[in-house]
Amino acid sequence: NYEAIVLLKKEGIIKGNPDGSFRPNTPINRAEFAKILLLALDKEVQSPRGSIFTDVPAESWFAPFAETAASYGIIKGYPNGTFGAGNNINRAELFVMLSRSLDETKYGSSNFADVPDDAWFADAAAFAEKNELLDFGNAFLPSKAMTRAEVAEAVARFMEVRS
Repeated sequence: NYEAIVLLKKEGIIKGNPDGSFRPNTPINRAEFAKILLLALDKEVQSPRGSIFTDVPAESWFAPFAETAASYGIIKGYPNGTFGAGNNINRAELFVMLSRSLDETKYGSSNFADVPDDAWFADAAAFAEKNELLDFGNAFLPSKAMTRAEVAEAVARFMEVRS
């Protein structure tokens, strides 16, 4: 995933850690991904109001990103009204957010055996598969936490799809 990481770093979409490392195998949380996605989309980030999600205080570093992504319909949060900023983002969530950012949600069926046609993320799995946003192998693994390297690869490939 080296090329994807270098590309996103050059574009100012991702940064390393304060110690200079990238830690490619570390999972990314929902707050971090909201920021990465908005930067990749080159969306203007709005000032937070702190009223969209019950667990996103307006003064938190991630509030502008969570609320802006919600205002664009990219993030909807959980049924209980929370965003879950610190939760590791899984494949289903990440690819749903990517597909929503294109304002399209109907991609048909995927060939993944672990994605039922009626799953809430089925269209996003088909979108990811058809656009080869990740090297999936035979399974989508919807609940698998995404690593920093996988996120970089998926976002870099996504940027090519949307250009």
